[in-house]
Amino acid sequence: MLVHRRSRRTGLGTQLMRTIEDVARRAGFSLLTLDTKRGDAAERLYQRIGWTPAGTIPGYALDPDRTPHDAAIFYKELNQADESR
Repeated sequence: MLVHRRSRRTGLGTQLMRTIEDVARRAGFSLLTLDTKRGDAAERLYQRIGWTPAGTIPGYALDPDRTPHDAAIFYKELNQADESR
């Protein structure tokens, strides 16, 4: 998921993630995983909305300029009761 710089800090990322979680829950998923660039704003977003950090993988991905960066890995267990949020 990417949110344009001008739309960040408006709640759009949170809204998108909640929608993704709700759709996954309705589809019967109980566990989601994701990764993001370590130290990026997305890492803070995921922690703030209840995703659990699972660790990092050094040099896992490349920026567009081919600079390697660490990936932060997250997971979230979906509770069927949370669907009413």
